[in-house]
Amino acid sequence: MTDERTGERVGRNESIFREINERVEEIGTAVEAPTEFVCECARTDCAERLDVPLGVYEQVRARSRQFLVAPGHEQLEYERVVDQGDGWLVVTKIGVAGEVAEDEDPRTG
Repeated sequence: MTDERTGERVGRNESIFREINERVEEIGTAVEAPTEFVCECARTDCAERLDVPLGVYEQVRARSRQFLVAPGHEQLEYERVVDQGDGWLVVTKIGVAGEVAEDEDPRTG
């Protein structure tokens, strides 16, 4: 039961950071400036910034279970690394964390 609750918390925390990045993307597109996204990891004390091209961000956001995180911030019990770039990783949520990520995706619902 604890594992399921932790997975749910991980999914919700990362979904909050994803919503922030949605606003960052809107601003970056409007002003045509380089875009720095916040790390979408589950750590509530994380303040890492990720320099990710808008096109890459859009590719990540095309899948509700995917998130951008700083290297070392991945939690392999709740996600799998599916891609990486210079200073960032793309993870996909699994299990309960993945279900929460889908439910909390601002683009789908």
